[in-house]
Amino acid sequence: QPRSIGFARSHGCIRLRNKDVEELFDRVRAGDVVELHAERTPETMQLFGR
Repeated sequence: QPRSIGFARSHGCIRLRNKDVEELFDRVRAGDVVELHAERTPETMQLFGR
């Protein structure tokens, strides 16, 4: 659900808007190293334990 993007609504899925997925697809290739960073909020710490 696009309205939920930007809020913790899953347990580890990478959720993006369709337009952002298309842009990311154009920028990365198979084998590229990608780092994911999450803002540490009480909600993310509860979800992921860190």
